[in-house]
Amino acid sequence: MKTLLIILPIVFSCAAFSQDYFPLIADGKIWKVELYGWGMQHLTYSLGEPVVLNGQTYTRVISVNEDNPEPYEVCYIREDAEEMKVYIFDSGTGMNEYLLYDFGVIPGQTVSIYSLGFVRDITISSVGTILINGEPRVDIQFTDMGTEGRWIGGMGSIYGVPDSTLGSVVDYYPVVTCYYEDNLLTWDYSGDKSTCDTELGIRDDIENTDVQISPNPASDNVVISFSPRFSGQKFSATILDRAGNQIFSSFIIADYRTNIRLPDIANGLYLLKISRGNEFSLSTRLCIDQK
Repeated sequence: MKTLLIILPIVFSCAAFSQDYFPLIADGKIWKVELYGWGMQHLTYSLGEPVVLNGQTYTRVISVNEDNPEPYEVCYIREDAEEMKVYIFDSGTGMNEYLLYDFGVIPGQTVSIYSLGFVRDITISSVGTILINGEPRVDIQFTDMGTEGRWIGGMGSIYGVPDSTLGSVVDYYPVVTCYYEDNLLTWDYSGDKSTCDTELGIRDDIENTDVQISPNPASDNVVISFSPRFSGQKFSATILDRAGNQIFSSFIIADYRTNIRLPDIANGLYLLKISRGNEFSLSTRLCIDQK
């Protein structure tokens, strides 16, 4: 049976919360990249299944070229959230591990980063904050052999997740144009608003009007309004934090107005999923502001 995935784009304001660490490795991430060099190519990066190499667990980075849709493994990465570092495993250099990202750097610091087959020293020029979907994320800018670079919390490099820096490489210039988290557009650098879909997923005969969620932001309760054709059917409601951890789950019976009492949790952005077996799945960002 076909699985239907519905993403509800909701526009709302949520008070800025303290800047947290946003993991680079998490489910539901997609990077769309335009690669300039000998012509232009369109690439899509995603994260694949884990693999154990030299006793460490890494995550596969998968790439698909628009001109050749056969997916292939670009590299293997692992993350140390406590150190705020991401490492890359390069099987072509004697099974070695190198530092790919360091999100704990400070301005003026020089750090050795591996990219495109080489270890390069980059100098951090600034460490600031950028507000994305109401959330403050670290915004790191640096220079590398005259080339400007930039990392954003959760997204990684503006060149694409495996290319933390470019250095003086020629005829190879990738740019992340569209970046998605949980199938929702998070970063748009396309320069053309029609280039990036605001959502990724499958739509069939179910429309956005079939399920409505309010209020958003929410404090104590969330009301889910279902289309009459779903009346009496059993759904599950799940709330996940930014790391993908389940913090709330409950079964609900669809009605015109179905009320969910929210647990006592920290203010911030969460993911609310409404599903019915393998037939129907809805996912939307939920801002919690319990004053």
